[in-house]
Amino acid sequence: MESVNPDMLSMVVCPECRGKLHATKEEVLLCVRCRLCFPFIDGVPDLNPANAMPVGTDGKPVVKDKTAFFTISEGKDSGVNFRVDVGCCKAIGRKLDDTAKTQVFNLDFTMSLDEHTQKLILNYLAKTTGSKMKQKNTHEVRDLGHFKRLSDLILNDPGASRLHAMIFYDEQGVGILDLVSKNGTFVNGKEVEAMMMKPGDEVRVGNTRMTFVLK
Repeated sequence: MESVNPDMLSMVVCPECRGKLHATKEEVLLCVRCRLCFPFIDGVPDLNPANAMPVGTDGKPVVKDKTAFFTISEGKDSGVNFRVDVGCCKAIGRKLDDTAKTQVFNLDFTMSLDEHTQKLILNYLAKTTGSKMKQKNTHEVRDLGHFKRLSDLILNDPGASRLHAMIFYDEQGVGILDLVSKNGTFVNGKEVEAMMMKPGDEVRVGNTRMTFVLK
């Protein structure tokens, strides 16, 4: 970002105390009195207090972790939204019921992982995050490495495998791992085994499409 225009800076004040704001080398506007930093969005200062960042002990803004949001845009579950917070993972799949029947979107359902799937996930974590978690001799373990496992996304989609894919979110970003699904996992139309994603990417699982954003 280019240097802040002094005329623009003279026209904005802290929304909390109405005090003066100072441009910093971290490219934010700082209120010394409130110890809050306000970011720039496309070159325009965002003065919404909800988006302000506190100042850390080192005098630098403490950046808030953003949440990954997914919106299903195509498929029988179109319109469904779900979130994945930093440090969490979420499986995508369908139940082993009659696929001709309508599935119920269950927010509290977690499918057990067979031994092969556990090994696949552990290998992924070892490569991408350095996690050295040992394999557990149980199908009831919810957490995976340093990731907290959220309730699964159960789709009304016969094209999805029982355990189709897993989404992971840590300090490195948001990644997706295909769990050797029958029909594959696609990101922006390309079949992937494992991939780090960026906001705006479209994921296809079976006949279901969903878009990923960070906010």
